[in-house]
Amino acid sequence: MRILVTGANGYLGGRISEHLANQGNDVIALIHHQPDSPDDWLNKMERVIEGDATSRDILLSAMETEVDCVIFAISLDHRVIGKDPFRTLAVNVGILWELLEIYAEKGGGKLIYLSTQQVYGRRSPGDVIREEDILQPVNAYGMTHKFCEDLCELYSRERELNCISVRISNSFGTPIFPSCNCWWLVINDLCKTAWQQGELRLLSDGTPQRDFVAIPDVCQVMETMANLPVSSLSHPVYNLGSGKAHTILEIAHEVSNVCKDRYSKEFPVLLPDGTVSRNANHHRDMPRFKYDISRLKEIGFNPSLDLRPGIEEVLSFLDRLGDSANYL
Repeated sequence: MRILVTGANGYLGGRISEHLANQGNDVIALIHHQPDSPDDWLNKMERVIEGDATSRDILLSAMETEVDCVIFAISLDHRVIGKDPFRTLAVNVGILWELLEIYAEKGGGKLIYLSTQQVYGRRSPGDVIREEDILQPVNAYGMTHKFCEDLCELYSRERELNCISVRISNSFGTPIFPSCNCWWLVINDLCKTAWQQGELRLLSDGTPQRDFVAIPDVCQVMETMANLPVSSLSHPVYNLGSGKAHTILEIAHEVSNVCKDRYSKEFPVLLPDGTVSRNANHHRDMPRFKYDISRLKEIGFNPSLDLRPGIEEVLSFLDRLGDSANYL
């Protein structure tokens, strides 16, 4: 199968493109710039197109050969988005819109759009988050992804494209390229902080909840969706997570325990007042939200609920980087 991955030198795009290539697919990688330490990854790609994807010519080049599926993984992250509204719209909305138009003109095919849980907006402990819920994003990041989902729905309905939006919860794991800007993500950040400072300092009381999904699970879902016939994908939108919410306190203690086993020393979890947290289960009885992944389970998805392998993977990555990890 020939698959175009846009944003292929990004955090998710890099891992997805390598996974698909490793599974024997012909991967066309659209990248913004040449990544660091690229040789092994580049050699796995059938073709690499480098350039600014806001240019129609770059998108036409990426689409000049027929593809069976497009996986769209271009997005500014939420810390940058909105600071420049014109660039935000150009990158987070304009590129997809132009690509959908080009794809439709060529006769169409399957496109998988990587969306986000943030399209739902605020949710409370005890809520069940389902794909049919009303979307009420509370920031520009969620808003632009909602708009892109609407574009996918429009082109599916009016231009006979087969577009699927996948709302990812909170992914974690290692990037292909060290320069990928992924170290603000909760588990990655906790691992890096523990590795660099020998402790984990929380900015809250640890009650906020997240549903975490490991990158290998994301990659597996992309492979499954790319290869399944459209008739087997009966929904236009799928939630992608683990289906289990953890408190930040529980995650911090899990990272602390993995670090202790790995490096044979204590890694204290510090609360905002400077006291040391001794009990990972302090908030055990509080209601939990549920990120419903029933639709994905219908196509055979079985999430990895054990966070430890992913945490160990991140720590191994930091160990390999050595002193250079201090500059991430």
